[in-house]
Amino acid sequence: MRTGLEIAGRYRVEEKLGQGAFGEVWTAEDLLRERRVAVKFLHRHVADSEPLWLSKFRQEARIAVRLNHPGVTSVEDFGEYDGQWHLVMELLDGRDLGREIAGHPQGLEPGRAVRLVEQVVRALRAAHEHGIVHRDLKPGNLMLLAGDRIKICDFGIAHIAEATASHSIDGRQVGTPAYMAPEQWLGQPVDHRTDLYAVGAILHTLLTGAPPFPGPTVTAFMGQHLTLPPPPVTHSDIPARLSDLIQNLLHKDPADRPDHTFVLNALAASAEPADPSAADRPPAGGIEAARYWFVKTIETEDEDQAPRAMLNLGLLEWGQENHEAVRSWLARAADSGHSYAAPLAMHNLAILERDHGGDTEVARSWFVKAIETEDEDQAPRAMLNLAMFEWGQGDLGATRSWLLKAADSGHSYAAPLAMHNLAILERDHRSTD
Repeated sequence: MRTGLEIAGRYRVEEKLGQGAFGEVWTAEDLLRERRVAVKFLHRHVADSEPLWLSKFRQEARIAVRLNHPGVTSVEDFGEYDGQWHLVMELLDGRDLGREIAGHPQGLEPGRAVRLVEQVVRALRAAHEHGIVHRDLKPGNLMLLAGDRIKICDFGIAHIAEATASHSIDGRQVGTPAYMAPEQWLGQPVDHRTDLYAVGAILHTLLTGAPPFPGPTVTAFMGQHLTLPPPPVTHSDIPARLSDLIQNLLHKDPADRPDHTFVLNALAASAEPADPSAADRPPAGGIEAARYWFVKTIETEDEDQAPRAMLNLGLLEWGQENHEAVRSWLARAADSGHSYAAPLAMHNLAILERDHGGDTEVARSWFVKAIETEDEDQAPRAMLNLAMFEWGQGDLGATRSWLLKAADSGHSYAAPLAMHNLAILERDHRSTD
């Protein structure tokens, strides 16, 4: 690979960012969309040495292109050039979580650790629902962006690690020893619970500054993950619920590990007192009392009221300009599947990211998710707002497409406004296709 090379007549290679066991990553200019992207090239010897790996790579890439979640690095394209396979991904501006941990050798503040891991689990759930298992989840594969947002990287090559029964390449173990589940060490089948084991190890690392098992050799890591109980997290400022959650996630038997919903609920509960009493209630009237009762409603797990309370608590925090809390509660409402709260939460997440996140892809992703709900009210509004968003980005083709959809929706508010903006668009950009 060299600087200046054009791939598929569309991507002009710029500079090398790094390399690993499976390939190397370069920045490139997307000549069609006029923006920079990251391109991961699979080493030729990897594809040549095992045809099954190449089949798995193509299968995974097709799924990854369709996987649309704000917490997952988007894979936009894949293909072959001059006998070398590649993935085209969004180019992220941030640093991996491993570097952040290195700057906090005693661990992160527990509340921050919880917020970061919560994002990881939500993104994993979306990937797992598509049948994608990461298999090499670690701080180095988690990119920390502005606003403490996390994106998981390297889903696009996940199945390569599964292609042989030994899970090794030329004798090298696939995965990162400090975060590998027992079933990986034993060469047994892996599934979503393998990733959740890694989440437990990552949470331990975030809270203490070090992974649960010290190694340091590969053989030592193997013995520790297979035979030793995980050490309890006993720091006085770390809630016992978090230590218990880590223990549950690091069970040797995958069948004993909790599912995504349990993990998310446990993370949310860790921020609350274990046994709140009437004496702990804030005085009636005001923001703190509202927060208290919203949270109490959410804790009931009522199928109707809890998602509505998540949505309303998110909007309450928005009024307080507490954007991280807004993002967290709206994301939970969006994940609830509630017929009213979920679409409205998705739409508001899109607006939040548009106005306060600084990441256009995340905003675009939430607009699309709101539209995909086909909610009679929120979907047309999201079409209209996404069109105006694309107009601001200078993508007039996408603007026209979404305005047409909103105009055709028949929505009492969105349709007339979309028609009016279509008229302005055609008036001012008559020569634009």
